[in-house]
Amino acid sequence: MEEAKVPHMKNHEEADLELFRYVKLSLDQEEIFHVLGFEFLQRYNLVWIQNKLIRIREGIRADLGQTCDEKNLSDALNEYSQAIRNYNLLRELKPLDQGSTEERKNLLKTSFPSLTSQCRWTKPFESHYYALKDNKANIDNLRKALRLLLPRHLTYSHGERLRRSREFEEGEPPHEISAVVDRASRLIVALVGGAFLIVPMLIMAINPGQTKSLVTASVSTLFFSCAVSLGFNSSNNEALVSTATYAAVLVVFVGITTTNSAQAPQ
Repeated sequence: MEEAKVPHMKNHEEADLELFRYVKLSLDQEEIFHVLGFEFLQRYNLVWIQNKLIRIREGIRADLGQTCDEKNLSDALNEYSQAIRNYNLLRELKPLDQGSTEERKNLLKTSFPSLTSQCRWTKPFESHYYALKDNKANIDNLRKALRLLLPRHLTYSHGERLRRSREFEEGEPPHEISAVVDRASRLIVALVGGAFLIVPMLIMAINPGQTKSLVTASVSTLFFSCAVSLGFNSSNNEALVSTATYAAVLVVFVGITTTNSAQAPQ
């Protein structure tokens, strides 16, 4: 009896060792962790609970609920709701592309040979793969560009540099926005925003003319709309409202310069 337990204990220890090595390697080499989707099991669980609820409903309709187990019904409904939430939560994660999926499969196969040999009816690592959320800040394109262009010691905040020292040394981009990047972005927006108003007005004010003013206003509006749409994470409505407001300001100035030009002595 004792001899029969030895192979089982040995296999268990081997599996634990493989698990420990894999997790340690993941912590050392991967910042973002990846998980299997288990699509078959997720859907199997949903349909199983769904069929269970169908049978409960049939029983209630058959005897008008006289033999209904209310606790069993409540538990089944809670399980069904939780299963739906779990499945939706998983599907909200970022899926890996085909190349990355194959890399993960090969890595898991080499990391867990004992598990691979134990599975007779399934391929243990065949599934959709997802990357867990990395909690990166949702930033606009201008700040993203500044994070790449500015020196690394300026783009990392002090706290993130301490937490992600390895990524800092390897040249990985930061997740957070440092004070330097934020202030530089605000300064650029202030200067560019002022230039979008001052430059067209100067062009239209010097040797004013109707055609010149209309062309200047049209070109400036197009450039402004492109800058708002591409430089910031603005919605379609926000970009449209901003462009319309900017165009309205220029139209007022076009009217003023055109009127002054018409009233000027020939």
